[in-house]
Amino acid sequence: MSYPLRIQRDDLIYFVTNRCTHEMFLLRPCPVVNAIILGCLARAVAKHGIEMIGFVFMGNHFHLIFRAPGLNMGEFMRDFESWLAGKIKRHLKTTSTIFSRRYRSVDILDDATAFDKLIYVLANPCASDLVDKPEQYPGLSSLSYQLEAKPVCGRWIEQEKLTRNRKRNKDYDEEKAASYHSFELAVLPFMADLSVRERAAKIARALEGACGKLRRARGSKRVVGARRLQAIDPFSRPKEPAFSVCPPSLSQDKSKIEEHREHRANTTRSYYRARSHDRDPRRASPAKYPPGTTPPGHQRCVGYPTPSRKTAMVNDRDQPAVGVSNAGADARVA
Repeated sequence: MSYPLRIQRDDLIYFVTNRCTHEMFLLRPCPVVNAIILGCLARAVAKHGIEMIGFVFMGNHFHLIFRAPGLNMGEFMRDFESWLAGKIKRHLKTTSTIFSRRYRSVDILDDATAFDKLIYVLANPCASDLVDKPEQYPGLSSLSYQLEAKPVCGRWIEQEKLTRNRKRNKDYDEEKAASYHSFELAVLPFMADLSVRERAAKIARALEGACGKLRRARGSKRVVGARRLQAIDPFSRPKEPAFSVCPPSLSQDKSKIEEHREHRANTTRSYYRARSHDRDPRRASPAKYPPGTTPPGHQRCVGYPTPSRKTAMVNDRDQPAVGVSNAGADARVA
């Protein structure tokens, strides 16, 4: 079964998730792992200009909510996951794969759904019965950064530089191979007019309501607790791993979902028509891939026409694919 085509838009909010190999707790919360994740995330966000809205890293999976104005979600996730996997493998002294699956992304089509997903992400430690309150979670979450409106700062260690100098001098200061990267959390569009205090209060109220429902549903069942959570074997896995269906889009307005589904279907048809044309040795002109897609063999996404992207959203099955193929022609292949 083939993977669904990734179609990007610079105004969309994405809900992205991935799980560790065999559901193992390779991202088990501890100060070292938290620092590694924060360093990789901050460096990747700063490098690619991602507008990060919220995040949480559980023992065996993570959730991210962000926008990619540069249509570079794939490049951001490629760097972030590869950097994170390399450093986690070094920390755990293992050669096993950290992420064996392709990350999944969901297009969020309205502000109300985006806010619900943000609360879902922040309440995830409570939903998994790890802690009673989200602020008790010892892992990495964007909750404190959102409530206190402080920048997210991570420390990145240039491992090659550190290893090279440690061979010459075993007392080489690690700080000389370190760099610091930071970013501000982006604000959901409908909360842009609120003050910092009002945004924090709105998130705190919604989060308390969600966690209250989870506590009532849990009843007398005990949570794992921060101490036991940090003592879990990172190479263990849950007895009954939970799996859920990942829809291509989410919205409280069904008409938006239908419109989005039709747009995806039309864009996918245009993409495969362009790919067939690209593979035809008798072609007289270059293939034109639709905006928001990445041509085969490239890393860069085809940009939308200016001044408006509305032409790319027109539902037209019979017309040839739109977009300019040279938008990704000069991208270097990794």
